[in-house]
Amino acid sequence: MKNLNLTLFIFILFITSLIGNVVFNFNVSLIYQLTLTIIFLIFLSLYFIRFFFYLNHLIFLIPITFVVPFLENNFGWFLYFVILSFSIVLQILDYDRKKVLFYFVLFVIFLWIRTLFYNQDKIVFSIFLTILTSISLILTGKEKSKKKSLEERFENIRSKNKIIEVSPFMLEKEKILNDYSERNRMIVNIIDEAIISLLSTLRTLLNCKSVIFFLYNKDNDYLFIEAGISSEEINLKKTLSNRGNFLYSVVRDHKSIKDNLFIGDISKLSLYRNDTVVRSIISLPVIKSGECVGVLYVDDGNEEKFTDKDMETTKLFSDQIGMILNFAEYAQQAKTEATVISILNDITHKLSKTFDFEEIIRTVTESLKMVINYTNYFLVSFQKDNLKVLMTDSTIKNFSEKISEKSFLFFALKDKVYYKTNLKDREIPMYLFYKGDGIGLFDAAISIPIFFDDEKKIFLIMILKEKILLDPAKIFLLNFISDISKTASEKSFLYQRTKDLAIKDGLTGIYNHRFFQDELSKILLNAQRSEKKVSLGLLDIDHFKKFNDTYGHQIGDQVLKHIAGILNESVRKTDLVARYGGEEFVIVLTNIKDDSFENVFENIRRKIEEKKIKVKEEELKVTVSIGFSLFPDDTKEKNLLINYADSALYKAKEFGRNRVVRYQK
Repeated sequence: MKNLNLTLFIFILFITSLIGNVVFNFNVSLIYQLTLTIIFLIFLSLYFIRFFFYLNHLIFLIPITFVVPFLENNFGWFLYFVILSFSIVLQILDYDRKKVLFYFVLFVIFLWIRTLFYNQDKIVFSIFLTILTSISLILTGKEKSKKKSLEERFENIRSKNKIIEVSPFMLEKEKILNDYSERNRMIVNIIDEAIISLLSTLRTLLNCKSVIFFLYNKDNDYLFIEAGISSEEINLKKTLSNRGNFLYSVVRDHKSIKDNLFIGDISKLSLYRNDTVVRSIISLPVIKSGECVGVLYVDDGNEEKFTDKDMETTKLFSDQIGMILNFAEYAQQAKTEATVISILNDITHKLSKTFDFEEIIRTVTESLKMVINYTNYFLVSFQKDNLKVLMTDSTIKNFSEKISEKSFLFFALKDKVYYKTNLKDREIPMYLFYKGDGIGLFDAAISIPIFFDDEKKIFLIMILKEKILLDPAKIFLLNFISDISKTASEKSFLYQRTKDLAIKDGLTGIYNHRFFQDELSKILLNAQRSEKKVSLGLLDIDHFKKFNDTYGHQIGDQVLKHIAGILNESVRKTDLVARYGGEEFVIVLTNIKDDSFENVFENIRRKIEEKKIKVKEEELKVTVSIGFSLFPDDTKEKNLLINYADSALYKAKEFGRNRVVRYQK
């Protein structure tokens, strides 16, 4: 309605201008007046047809139209005629850059011939008109580019399993191009940006050549290169016409492919603009509501590049793309309003970009707070029937590891959204965890599964002091948040496991030698800046070879894990414990007074000696020797600090083992 009113307003202005100028200002013959009127009507009709990007040009045309008629010697009639004609020609040329530039040059030449030979006193106005028309062309050209981009996105989004039909924002193309273009452009961008972010993250994780997402258009049975991240140039927005290639079998059969000795002709896929070598590939279907809506494709130029773990990681990302494509459908089913759409947009965008589990939970709880004004939340995990509260905004932190069979949580242990209300009206009160948990009575509680597998289950529990009514819209919203949170959490845990493989020792679970070397450099640099002291201790298990020879290597491994556990319990979060190699461990203590370093190492030695290992019916006593050095007292060099601690460890063994020795120059 707003655009229609604006159209009619401009239409009336132009009609008024035409009548006024022809009757009162232009001293020309009737034939010229009729010609001008016909051209003017064509101009107006084009304006109505091509409103979307034509408005910017009109902004410049309106003042000129009302100014030029009052110029002398009928120069105004000439410009009036030229401007209208120029606008019509632009429409006929469809703002093709080369054609428009050529015509613009002709326009300028024509204008200046008239000015210099017939109206020399109007040079200033001709300069103004030339500049103004140039600006108009530039701005209108930009609008043309935006329109073209929007039309392409519209066509692309159609194949996102008919999101265009189910989304309340994309029912008609004309609405995208006119009344609701900005809002729909936002929705298209949400999906595109989230998918690009996922592809970029997956490529970083796998360290591969390319990660590409193909959309599948079911109606026309073709694959389309929707988005991709690659070290090579990709033919984006290209349709794959060869239906005999393996990607179509992924779509038809929902088949997953991992081939580390790929010998096919990659050029048949038309993926790359230049010739490129591909020797390893992964291709997985992207599933939405049980149907394949696309293919996630990964490749690299090296043979034997991808592992089963890489396949699992890629599957996780294909699932998340499917979740993103569900975004608009959830919005339609839930009949959500603009605020909820904004929440879905925000949470989808943020969760697709982070691997940090705590950040995932913060994003989820902040989003839910805007929808459900809960009193407190509790993030709880169950592993082997033991309860653990991972995060909460409540002041109550300490809970028993067991829950009551009459508690809300006992009934909420399901892989779906669960809620209860009117709990204060019950004759038998329902507690959150167990009677006496300290939380008190509440009137409503909601449970949302965040992570669910055979070993561990994580739920986000929200309690409310007032009654709550969850209508279908909110149920759909909670289900959507639960689904996307599960995928984000799984991605986070997988990333952490992958990261741990790189920085942690596989047997003991503590940091490895490589991480220790990198981290020690940072610790010493920070200590030097803050003028604090650092102590580095090397620990060696006494007579470790005897454990292996007498009891076997399995018991030897058990001893190593036993020592690592005690070390982890004995230091602060600011300290560092790592496996140095073999039966040696390294301990880095920070921000401790000079006379306290040896006490800490001595306490560790004594704990290990006192805490025996049970092997069948026998208890084994383990002792260790520790040598340590001090930064910066002994040295400011990292390697020397390690060497000095090693020398002190050698002295500890020389003096009879099971003791702590400080380095002495």
